[in-house]
Amino acid sequence: MKETSELFNYPELVFAVSEKKDGPMKISEKQTRIILKNRDRFFTSLGLDSDVVISGEIVHGNNVAIIGRQNLQTTLTNTDALVTDQRGIFLAITVADCLPIFLFDPINEVVAIVHAGWRGLKNNIIEKTIGTMTIKLNSKSSDIIAYIGPAIGSCHFEVKSDLEKIFKTNYPKAVIYRDDKIFINLKLIARQQLLSQNLNQKNIFASVDCTYCKAEKFYSFRRDKTQPVKTMVALIGLKKGASR
Repeated sequence: MKETSELFNYPELVFAVSEKKDGPMKISEKQTRIILKNRDRFFTSLGLDSDVVISGEIVHGNNVAIIGRQNLQTTLTNTDALVTDQRGIFLAITVADCLPIFLFDPINEVVAIVHAGWRGLKNNIIEKTIGTMTIKLNSKSSDIIAYIGPAIGSCHFEVKSDLEKIFKTNYPKAVIYRDDKIFINLKLIARQQLLSQNLNQKNIFASVDCTYCKAEKFYSFRRDKTQPVKTMVALIGLKKGASR
């Protein structure tokens, strides 16, 4: 799984994951003003206005929403994946160990962003998102480029036997035994699920960063255990009027 993403070759595409230095990004009742300032500052650094960013309210489910201009300035409840074929709309999710997965079809100009923790992977959120892109927005799986962003690695994603049983049958190589403990490689599971949806292996990329390991760079739910939860924001979209 390569780290360098073909997404970097498309200047009209904006995609990014914030870092710890950008401040926490998950909107909460206690910190709404601070969080909104952090998000505004980060989006501005990308050349974007917050009014064109649509966010999903993460629930660790598998709901996928197609986004249009009617959704501007909204946060979609009960939504872990967002898809659009419209330029000038930018899709955002929050993450703090779970996988941010960026999907881009450069032929039909369709973008998607997926929040995929173990529950989302178990419940086929990747399959549902790519199905939305191909069935409803005319993408071809072979055209889609995928980038798996920073997330907790198998070095720290320790699990109990219940999760071992969930993933071992279909993803035996993703279950790792070390020092009498069980660990799961979520990025490997995501990669295998992307391949199962007929993406080309050459179009699948992944960050090597582990959010748990890089305490100076990323928030990690497992490591930090803060309340309210502190997260990064991940975003993707196509600029208006840009050309390759």
